[in-house]
Amino acid sequence: MGIAVAFNTVSIVAVMTPSLLSFSDLSSMPFVHPGLVVFVHAITGSLVEILGFWLVGTWAFDHPKTRACAKRKNIMRAAICLWLLELSLGIYIYILLYSPV
Repeated sequence: MGIAVAFNTVSIVAVMTPSLLSFSDLSSMPFVHPGLVVFVHAITGSLVEILGFWLVGTWAFDHPKTRACAKRKNIMRAAICLWLLELSLGIYIYILLYSPV
């Protein structure tokens, strides 16, 4: 999971943040569709990234690993649900921006 969090961080810094900053609809109308969808996607992605860092960090310092994993089952479920929501929003944004209407 540490590798997945690291790759996600690299994709956020290298691709998603510059794309978010160059998205003109977000600055002019942040609470109008599609700006709202992008805004919710960014907030959800930030929460997922924070949860991922927290989970990986706590696993790194808690031994034995199996017990540490079992104790955080509900947080892991929340992280995967938020990640699936974020993924769905990302796919929807891609369709909004790049599919022919």
